[in-house]
Amino acid sequence: GIVVAAASRGCHVIYMDTRESPLEGGSTTAEAAAGEAGDVMYFPADVTNPSDIECVISAAVAKYGRLDIFVNNAALDLTDPPHSLCQSL
Repeated sequence: GIVVAAASRGCHVIYMDTRESPLEGGSTTAEAAAGEAGDVMYFPADVTNPSDIECVISAAVAKYGRLDIFVNNAALDLTDPPHSLCQSL
């Protein structure tokens, strides 16, 4: 996935999910990224909760001094245009 690919290229990755238990028969993202060149850190968070996002961004800046890329790969079943869901942080 995205986390493992970025970590394999030496990126420092902070990822979040509402759960961290592996799918049946699978491994966690952290386990899959173990041994890669980059640093990987997991946060239990919900991307639909603005305060969770703020905490994760603050942690990234505190640990690495900046945030270069933010990827939202959460799946939604949208009935409205995506721009109607935007909130300003």
